[in-house]
Amino acid sequence: MSYYRAGLAALIILIIFYACKKNDDLLSHSGEGYWSLDTDQYTITKTERTNNSDYFILSGKESASSSNILQLYFKSQPTANSKYKVVQFEENVPLSSNQIGIKVHIPTTGTYSSTGIADNRTWLPAPDADVSINAGKIKVDIPKMTTIIMTSRYLDTVMFQGILIEK
Repeated sequence: MSYYRAGLAALIILIIFYACKKNDDLLSHSGEGYWSLDTDQYTITKTERTNNSDYFILSGKESASSSNILQLYFKSQPTANSKYKVVQFEENVPLSSNQIGIKVHIPTTGTYSSTGIADNRTWLPAPDADVSINAGKIKVDIPKMTTIIMTSRYLDTVMFQGILIEK
């Protein structure tokens, strides 16, 4: 019977621990756009649009270093509120009208790319990104998901989330 009580006590402690655990999805930001890679958070202070023959790209540059850039790739410019499926993204990947590809450039570490996967435990598809339009400006809310970084020295996956608010 003492094994039962010890097991029950351990279970109750675990439940309390997880109930009190900080929710990583509620990272603070000051109404500015931001993104986070693992535990590092970046505040967006400048945005820009780029059109090329294959994509509409909405970029957000970070305040501490304008070389740190979040780029959201669409097939064409979003014109209405909608949800976009986050896909595995590398250069020259064709996107459909309801898909988004994500890249984050951090010169000191490399380029992170969306994988289309929520996390490395469940391997479920990444949650959709919410796109909203207000007075012609685009806002994209990107839920927490896995990104991948490949360099000449290593391959790694890192959790990512953010909000890009066009200025």
